[in-house]
Amino acid sequence: MNNIELQPGAYPLPNNCRAFVRNGKVIVSLKSTSTDNTPRCRDCVHCILAKKQYNQYYASPVCKMQPKENKGYRTPAIKKQQRYYAVRPSDAACEHYKPKTNTK
Repeated sequence: MNNIELQPGAYPLPNNCRAFVRNGKVIVSLKSTSTDNTPRCRDCVHCILAKKQYNQYYASPVCKMQPKENKGYRTPAIKKQQRYYAVRPSDAACEHYKPKTNTK
């Protein structure tokens, strides 16, 4: 590993590289060249923005096909609230996957 002190300025990078700064170090790595055609949650019609926990202020990416039951709550307002299990949009899709249709 070469320790080179950089001077202020802009430095050109090859098109197949990306760079970021962490802890005062510039880290350069190759961009992913994967042509993986794995379906992802973000491309599924069931991936929506909704609540994953009671009284959540902002919506999260969740799977509409995986609802949560409100067990243990006695308040009627809590029992009727619909919640879902959270997903990461970059995760591989589950068995409920249906691709979104482009309507543009």
